Amino acid sequence: MRLQHKFLLFKRINAKRCAAYFIDIIAIKLISYFLFNQYFLIFLRTKSSSSYLSFNGLDEVLSIIFTFNYLAYFTFCFSIYEGKSLGHFLLGLQVKRCCFQSKLTLKECLNRAMANYVCHKTYFILFLIPIFRADNKGIPDILSNSQTCYEGLYNTITTDQLSSQTEITKSRNFDQAA
Repeated sequence: MRLQHKFLLFKRINAKRCAAYFIDIIAIKLISYFLFNQYFLIFLRTKSSSSYLSFNGLDEVLSIIFTFNYLAYFTFCFSIYEGKSLGHFLLGLQVKRCCFQSKLTLKECLNRAMANYVCHKTYFILFLIPIFRADNKGIPDILSNSQTCYEGLYNTITTDQLSSQTEITKSRNFDQAA
């Protein structure tokens, strides 16, 4: 019964992670459009017919802008908002360090953002990895030494894990003393 409960919990977390990611992608696309694309369209309209950028060049520029926005969005959301992006906030998820209950460092947030981007560029195939892993971790979780979980549930899981770890340590110390 307990295994079935864990499976349902992981299934819900994966579904919420997927929905949160698509909310974040929509936010990134909107930010890219409103902040940067408008300026490039104005720039192209003001130039003569022989503009500096061809349509192929414009696609490359917009791709670079999206990449920059993608990395900046995830890095700063996870570092400033304590492991929450817009999608995580709306769906009640949070990214925490595995061993500690503290904020992610900026380096871990950047690693997580780059791993997310690599998964995004592989047509989302690498995002399927948490389904097949027992610990429900994806590539961004592994590279940043973090874990995506429900906001309130993380504290109960970590206290249970810590209490079981201390019991194991106490029993080992008792066996070694005897």
